[in-house]
Amino acid sequence: MLRQGRRISGVRTDNAGVLHCRTLINAAGAWAAELSEMATGRRIPVKPVKGQIVLTERMPRLLNGCLTTSDCYMAQKDNGEILIGSTTEDKGFDVSNTFPEIAGLVQGAVRCVPELQQVNLKRTWAGLRPGSPDELPILGPVAEVEGYLNACGHFRTGILTSAITGVLLDRLVHEETLPLDIAPFLAARFQPEPAAVAVAAC
Repeated sequence: MLRQGRRISGVRTDNAGVLHCRTLINAAGAWAAELSEMATGRRIPVKPVKGQIVLTERMPRLLNGCLTTSDCYMAQKDNGEILIGSTTEDKGFDVSNTFPEIAGLVQGAVRCVPELQQVNLKRTWAGLRPGSPDELPILGPVAEVEGYLNACGHFRTGILTSAITGVLLDRLVHEETLPLDIAPFLAARFQPEPAAVAVAAC
């Protein structure tokens, strides 16, 4: 991390050398805590949340839109493949597939849509969501550091909230008025409140 006083001025990378910037945006997903520590000296509470997913072979149209149950969600792609997801696991950065979890997704899908019992699985995989303790994103500046903004911790809603996150970060970078109050999303919400000091009467 390159600094000029309190301001982040760039990063030094292994492959691309030195990259200078006016503002560093932490959009590092499940790795955001590490980048935060490098930039600010403090880790924000973002951790990887593993999600395993199943994809079936193509089928005739069965689903319109996304179907959500207590066991899984299902969505059929335009080409007929059906996506079945997704587990929520605290397994660190492990992205391996495990039989009990994949079987649980498949069994839940078949209970809801019995026609899926006849379809073959095409592939399985796992991804990492960037989870925060309150499952809300961490956005905006950090008081102690200039030229640094958070845009991470979106958990399940990263794609859904990408547009408004982009608008907010663009306004912050250009020091323009924000369309909403981001105070509830600042990293400062996770810092402990200062202890109250009792003053004895003389």
